[in-house]
Amino acid sequence: PNEFAAELASACGARVSDMETQHWANISWAFGTLRTAHHSWFGALSDVLVQRGAPQGIPSRHLVNVLWSFARVGLWHGPLLENVANTTAAASDLSTWSAHDLSGTVWA
Repeated sequence: PNEFAAELASACGARVSDMETQHWANISWAFGTLRTAHHSWFGALSDVLVQRGAPQGIPSRHLVNVLWSFARVGLWHGPLLENVANTTAAASDLSTWSAHDLSGTVWA
C-alpha cells in the first residue's frame, strides 16, 4: 500500500498545476488521513500555492483542507503559511468564511 500511495503522490505532484482547487483539497485530505507526508505531492502543491499567491483565489473550504493536511502529516512550509497568515490577517472581510473554515485555519 505504501508503494501505491507513493506512486499516486508522484503522479499527482506532476500534474498539480493542472488541477482544480477541489482536487488539491481532496488529495491532500487523503494523504492527511493516511498521515503520510509524500513530499512529491506536498512539495509540488506548496510551490504552486505560493506561486499563485495563496490564499487568493482559493475557496476557503479547499484551503482549510489543504492546511489541515499539512498539519496532520507534520509538514511546515514557511512561505505558504506566511502568505496565508498575512493575507488572512489583512483581509477586511472574512464573511464568506464559515465558522468551520476559520477554526480549521486556526487549528492548522
